[in-house]
Amino acid sequence: MTGGSETTAWWCEQCGESLPTSKCEHGPARPHTGVSRVHLPLVPQSFNQTRYGHWTRAWKATTELNEALGYALLAARVPRPLAVVRAEATMTFPTRRRRDEGNFRTPLEKALGDALVAGRFLADDTPDQFRFGGVLFAVSPGETRTEVLLTWETKQ
Repeated sequence: MTGGSETTAWWCEQCGESLPTSKCEHGPARPHTGVSRVHLPLVPQSFNQTRYGHWTRAWKATTELNEALGYALLAARVPRPLAVVRAEATMTFPTRRRRDEGNFRTPLEKALGDALVAGRFLADDTPDQFRFGGVLFAVSPGETRTEVLLTWETKQ
């Protein structure tokens, strides 16, 4: 699980001024807006796989995805606390077949929102703070992975 963050704007905590770099005459500045790529070496189970089975199967899949996302957010060095997060994902599968975006989007969106709140990146995963865009599917023989692109703004 690797990832990275790219900061596009900074702000000084002391004077509140927006800056083009990470330094102000008052000292180091904090990131204001940026992009982080969060990588997972897995694809969440389809909603259809967990929806009709025993509740423990769904609980286990959700717990594993939440934990993986929590570690991946830390590895990507996503700053805290954030005011707003917008997310999109690309899921890579080893085989080409038809897949329903909603069946993969739903568990990922829920788990990501929960991981952002549990990790104290966001105060709440309500729509004014967290928006999940779409999921794209890619094919690469022998590979299964998920990449989540986060666009974020920090609290000032």
